[in-house]
Amino acid sequence: MISLIQIDYFLETAECLNFTTAAENLFISQPALSKQISLLENEIGTRLFERKSRKVFLTPAGEALRSDMLRIKTEFADSVARVAAIGKEKIKKLRIGCFDGRVNDDFLGKVTNCLSKYDPEIHMDFVTSNMAGVERMLRDGEIDYAVTIQDDYVEQPGYSAALLIKRKTALIYSPKLFRGKEAIGLDDFRNEKPLLPKADKGHRLRQSNIETLNNLGLNPEDNIKSDNIETLMVNLKMGKGYALLSADVAKEFPSLKAYALPEEYDTKVLIVVRDDNIFAKKIFDAVFAE
Repeated sequence: MISLIQIDYFLETAECLNFTTAAENLFISQPALSKQISLLENEIGTRLFERKSRKVFLTPAGEALRSDMLRIKTEFADSVARVAAIGKEKIKKLRIGCFDGRVNDDFLGKVTNCLSKYDPEIHMDFVTSNMAGVERMLRDGEIDYAVTIQDDYVEQPGYSAALLIKRKTALIYSPKLFRGKEAIGLDDFRNEKPLLPKADKGHRLRQSNIETLNNLGLNPEDNIKSDNIETLMVNLKMGKGYALLSADVAKEFPSLKAYALPEEYDTKVLIVVRDDNIFAKKIFDAVFAE
């Protein structure tokens, strides 16, 4: 009897047309892969691959099987999604991933209120991560909605996004940075170092911050890299640099100050859903989509 794992092995080999590469992608040994392909061929009763001059080719039977199996796998995945949606609708549970900012009451409050108004029985689970982590969780189906910012979001087929709120953006700093100077203007930041996420931690946000600082006439090249939001906040409180954050951070942390930026620099907070998540997309269209 043909197994699903044999089909996966066959499709990967058909994609790579190289047993060694396919085995590496599948995290199995090349002999083990060859054995499974041989068992599959014996079960079907015909050869699926031909080897000529160290090259691997699909036979006509292999081509036909590949086409059918890709279609069947797609239909199977769609079926699983439909069944999962039915289950979710029954238990009315939604998983929401949020970026790990220091202030989130504004957008989380709106998400909670909107979903509760749509259906008071909906149960919500919230998880936080960095921008890249939230994007990965949504892609892998670990969450139903992702809350991110527009500067870090790239439109792509199969996903829908809607605006949740606009945030006032500011240069957040500690009075220690300017040694207690009271009246702070934009020029005062020109000789100070901005705090930026590391390129591998902040995803696209780092580049967006650099562009904003350049537009403001500041110097983003000489910066202090932060592993995470906690490290950034420690540096801020110690007076080591300034950061582009929500102006509300200064309200949350009285030891910090905010130099508010013009409206054109406001941050747009988005909520994103996968279009194939039937249950979540249905609610998204009713609650968040314009």
